[in-house]
Order: sequence, then C-alpha cells, then structure tokens
Amino acid sequence: MSVVVIARFPVSDFAKAIEGLKAQTALLVKISEDNKRSGGLHHRVAAGDGELIVLDEWATAEQFQSFFEGNADIEQITAALGVTGPPTVSVCAPVDDVPGTF
Repeated sequence: MSVVVIARFPVSDFAKAIEGLKAQTALLVKISEDNKRSGGLHHRVAAGDGELIVLDEWATAEQFQSFFEGNADIEQITAALGVTGPPTVSVCAPVDDVPGTF
C-alpha cells in the first residue's frame, strides 16, 4: 500500500518563495524526475499560512526517506525559497474505500 507524505516548509516571505519556485524551473523539473524514478507517485505543492506544503504519494515510506534525506537538490531549492527552518514531515497511511473520496 502506498503512503501519503505531507511536508510543511516554513517561509518568512511567501511572495519570495513563490518567485523562487518560478525562477528555479530547471531544478524543480530535475527533482520531480528524480522523485518519480525513486518511487514517487504524485506530487503537489500548496500554499499554507506562512508555509509551503508538499503533498506526495509514495510507493513506500522507505522510498520517500531514501529520496528526501540528504538530498542536495532539495537543500538547494529550500535555500532559494527562503525556507526558515526544517520541514515538519508526516507519513500517513491512506484510507481506501471511503465513500465520497476520489
């Protein structure tokens, strides 16, 4: 069964973070391709209150951890976005067959 990963990255200047995302297209594409090759199934970025939220689905938690921990590209992009501290990461088990979900 796959896992859902929610990573919350604190940012002090949300507008700067969004500009950084747009300015780092090549690096973001590289990270996304590496994500897929490493077992990533889905990847989204969302805006939170003072944070960027990454919502991923991975084949296994171990594949996510192997991809994420010590990844120099992720360290580079978080620096470019003005991330102010370490992310808060939650790994969750999806609940299948819940009426009304899609």
